[in-house]
Amino acid sequence: MRSFWAVPLAVWLLWVLTGITPPAPAEVSFTQINVPGAGSAGNDAEGINNAGQIVGGFTDSGGKRHGYMRTATGAFVTIDVPRATSTYASAINDAGQIVGGFSDASGNHGFVRTPTGTFRTLDAPGATATYATGINTAAQIVGSFSAGGKTHGFVHTATGAFTVIDLPGAVSTYAAGINDAGQIVGWFSTGSPANAVIHGFVRAASGAITRIDVNVPGAYGTIAYGINGAGDIVGEFGVGGRIHGFLRSATGDVTTIDVQNQTNVDIAASGINRARQIVGWFVVSSGQSDQSHGFLTAR
Repeated sequence: MRSFWAVPLAVWLLWVLTGITPPAPAEVSFTQINVPGAGSAGNDAEGINNAGQIVGGFTDSGGKRHGYMRTATGAFVTIDVPRATSTYASAINDAGQIVGGFSDASGNHGFVRTPTGTFRTLDAPGATATYATGINTAAQIVGSFSAGGKTHGFVHTATGAFTVIDLPGAVSTYAAGINDAGQIVGWFSTGSPANAVIHGFVRAASGAITRIDVNVPGAYGTIAYGINGAGDIVGEFGVGGRIHGFLRSATGDVTTIDVQNQTNVDIAASGINRARQIVGWFVVSSGQSDQSHGFLTAR
């Protein structure tokens, strides 16, 4: 899971009720992703490129967080930023550039990793914390940063320019994914922290914003994590005390993504490529502990 951004269930339960027409259920076949060396907390899958390379994070048996890349042939490569106490990988583009976040003695930072394994730190100007979560073929990077007591989204170009993304009326804005057309997805919150209302959004290259809310009776909160070149969007929403994944096609049709025949599982879809291969994670609650697993599926 995106551990730096985890939203407490108590906050989810305060989000506004929305929706009228349930989306179609998904009979989903999963390939489970379990990273070698992961401890009892498990691992997730965050991003996938058009070559089928997958990135994400796992927690080892000692409690340390690492990033990883899974190649198209199924081999795993561990990703650790030098001198970091925690690392996670969020997205990978078709050139093999990886972005994510890490923690060290000075705080939380974003990073860019080249295909040869070289790391570059990414800090938004004036930020107390920066998280990089999406990258496209042109090396445009999106993410979020904390400054002035608020969370802001950003897009960072290959030339080094930062553009802040703050949605009108939002108290917090998170930019999560970007495609090659420059469309950006994420989410924003309105209201007080104790009574937050969460909406997903897609931002066109022109800057025009479209709000995304999954229309399911009793749904609360929508988060958009990833977008492919066709404009298909994946993310998560809450309903009935559980979190469910979704796929929103470029035409606006929504399909839920759930682990079939399971009632104690939260699931989120976080990345999608051109072939509509989708990655994400699901969390199994056993009553005493929670374990996260990555997954790969196709729609």
